[in-house]
Amino acid sequence: MSYASKYTSDLNKEGFEKSMVAFRRRQILQIFSRYNPKNIVEVGCGTEPIFCWYNECKTIRIIERSKEFCEIALSELNRLKNLDHEYSKMNISIMNTSFEDCHDLGSNIDFVVLSSILHEVDDVEIFLHHLRTLLSGGEHLYINVPNANSLHRLIAYHSGMIHNPAEISERGDFFETKRVFTFEQLAELVDLCGFHIVDHGTVALKPFTHSQMDKVFDQENNDNDKLFDGLFYSDKIISGIGSEIWMIIKVNGAV
Repeated sequence: MSYASKYTSDLNKEGFEKSMVAFRRRQILQIFSRYNPKNIVEVGCGTEPIFCWYNECKTIRIIERSKEFCEIALSELNRLKNLDHEYSKMNISIMNTSFEDCHDLGSNIDFVVLSSILHEVDDVEIFLHHLRTLLSGGEHLYINVPNANSLHRLIAYHSGMIHNPAEISERGDFFETKRVFTFEQLAELVDLCGFHIVDHGTVALKPFTHSQMDKVFDQENNDNDKLFDGLFYSDKIISGIGSEIWMIIKVNGAV
């Protein structure tokens, strides 16, 4: 079974991953509200491309290796164009190719989104060095990755359930996760590949594993909304223990 099929099936179960998708979307929208990007490249679109929930821009270019995800994106784009004429005014393109085989991001790019990507890449240094060659220098890049020092991993480590907070979980094995990051590891990688950090933090406080969270929360219970708001703002509770690290970075030398 392909990664796309596995992931789509997992989302269809209506489990905690849907909440994680909402957390990721919410974080990116908050970032967009600060930077107001007009020309966006999204590397890896999953089942919900950026244009599904953000249309205050001129162009969006999607680079996605999975044919299945590209077909989902194209179907959703056509649906939205039929519902809302504003989408017909935007320049949205969907490229079915691996990022490593992409040699042009397009012109006037001001924002690149790498959401839930770097932990799945075979060689993350080669990936980021390649990205660096495609940039003019003024772009902001958004990254989010699993946090090795998240609350649920630290609990699992100190309870003896795992031997190392960075250990790949059973769920991670299923989805072929290559690595999880500490903030320090991600910061070192960013610096090594020619970028500097503009801003960073963690989001989505998750005390337990996905399967355990599925048992704790009834996804259809509206009473969960306020609690989910609290979980989203993990850094307001204790800094650095959210389940995912996010960073905004730029090429070294760019202001």
